[in-house]
Amino acid sequence: MISKLDLSIGLMDEMGLKYGSTGGLTVNNLPIRLTQHGHDFASALNNREILEKLKTEFKDAPFKVIFDGSQKLIQHLAKKKFDDLLKEN
Repeated sequence: MISKLDLSIGLMDEMGLKYGSTGGLTVNNLPIRLTQHGHDFASALNNREILEKLKTEFKDAPFKVIFDGSQKLIQHLAKKKFDDLLKEN
């Protein structure tokens, strides 16, 4: 969900995040950006209904399940809104 400005992705240390010898996290100042998947996930989390559903229903789920679930929820809500718009016309 995060890439460098040249669109390359990699392990945490390649993205500027490293664990120091004492276990602390150090951050190198590398220019990074959200990928389209990152923007999609952020958009889904920006919806209060989806965020609450993920927090309550998927709180112990692996991240991939949360990410995939958020995308399905946002698609479901969008379809519902489109259906409502079509009913109005």
